[in-house]
Amino acid sequence: MNKIIFLTIIITLISKILGFSREIALSYFFGASGITDAYLVALSIPGVFSFIGLALISGFIPLYGKIKNEKSEKEALEFTNNFINLLLIGAFIIYVLGLIFTPQIVKIFAYGFDKKTMYITIKFTRVCFLGLIFSLLISVFSGFLQIYGKFLITAAIGIPMNIFTIIAIYLGAKYKLIFLPVFSLLSIIAQFLFLYPFLKKHGYRYKFKFNYRDSNLKKIFFLTTPVILGGGIEQINALVDKTIASKVFLGGISVLNYATLLNTLVRNILILPVITVMFPIISNMVIKKQNNQIKRSIKEVLIYIFIILIPTFIFMILFSTELVRFFFGRGAFSEKDILLTAKVLIFYSFCILAIGMRDFITKIFYSFHDTRTSLVSSVIGIAINIILSIVLSKYFGIFGIAFATSIASWVSFFVLGTKLNKYISNFNYKYIFKLFLKIAFLSMCIGIILKLVYNHTLAYINFYLNFILIGCLGAVLYFYILFFILDVRELKKMKIKFLKKIGGIFR
Repeated sequence: MNKIIFLTIIITLISKILGFSREIALSYFFGASGITDAYLVALSIPGVFSFIGLALISGFIPLYGKIKNEKSEKEALEFTNNFINLLLIGAFIIYVLGLIFTPQIVKIFAYGFDKKTMYITIKFTRVCFLGLIFSLLISVFSGFLQIYGKFLITAAIGIPMNIFTIIAIYLGAKYKLIFLPVFSLLSIIAQFLFLYPFLKKHGYRYKFKFNYRDSNLKKIFFLTTPVILGGGIEQINALVDKTIASKVFLGGISVLNYATLLNTLVRNILILPVITVMFPIISNMVIKKQNNQIKRSIKEVLIYIFIILIPTFIFMILFSTELVRFFFGRGAFSEKDILLTAKVLIFYSFCILAIGMRDFITKIFYSFHDTRTSLVSSVIGIAINIILSIVLSKYFGIFGIAFATSIASWVSFFVLGTKLNKYISNFNYKYIFKLFLKIAFLSMCIGIILKLVYNHTLAYINFYLNFILIGCLGAVLYFYILFFILDVRELKKMKIKFLKKIGGIFR
């Protein structure tokens, strides 16, 4: 299993590097401008509905496993086909309504745009809306393959998508802007075509047949409805942030977008693949009532999240300007854009740990077929975020929007965390908290050392080389102390496993 997680992280890393190259290309050719704002909103509006796909995976994986274990694989495959056909009907209806009411929808979520930017956004959105249908199918296909342990395949789907999007940005800058949404749509279709052949290998064949009396459709409806509502509110919340940003200044949406990308980079590469792999595993443990294994898995994943995200948070606080300049500081992305994005990144970084833990704990609730708790948590967090975004943006502009997101994320996490005892009893929270303090203290000490070294010695070297050296120095120092000096039994076990594997390689 560790090998699968490692390989999944590697493939995700390749995909995210391409994804980041995509954003670098966008910032290079268009900077933080009205065009990037229009493009990002056009991609985001269908996302208000495509979030349904994420909810579907959360309900589909445990339900498919239950049908397969309690009945048969054949019935589980029939349920999958019925579910996909139901999904296609709903997606087509949403698509038609989206085309009809595109101007009204865009005006709701980008009311701060001038006429020219508004026109471009409407044009882009109409093209992008078709991607909604394929996005929903991709979500179900991904969940299906994850059940059969094909995590590497689902992790790789971002590769063709990002390649097409990079082409879109280049063609849009060099020739016509319409290439931006057209090739972005093709990138989603490429993901669909990439996944479908692998489904056939596991017995799935699409049939134009819909049994609306399938009782399992009702089960997944009740299971996913709270997740869909929660996800929908989150997507609307993200669009509300963009709407407020569009009113602050032209290019505000782009600044938020670039800061968010940096804030989520490490989490997407190193945390989400682990959560993705562990979700079906924990779901299976729940079915088999393996309570001790569930608690051990939860503890190990939380420790892993601490190890990765706590130092990431400290590094973002201390090196926010350098991070933004390293990734985006070229082309049409001006010095003013760098400084604005860096400040927004600082305010966003406060939520990185809360979101990482929340994403994992949410999957635990889903494994127990409890989707209502996460809905309540999302509603509370999002309500706070919207209120604070409106209030704080009046006093602190775009920085207030980012800080509101951080505050709301922590509130949402605490609401969710307090309900965990319902399913996980006698969990050693004190030990987890002590480890949290150890890692936080170590990260702060190393962060301060790195900042002093950077300011007084390495600052005179080439900037890009300097930044890479300071990052490598910090990583080596952090992991050496963590694994060889700190007295943490889980880390000792990880060190022993790692040394055994290294020893096996050189035998």
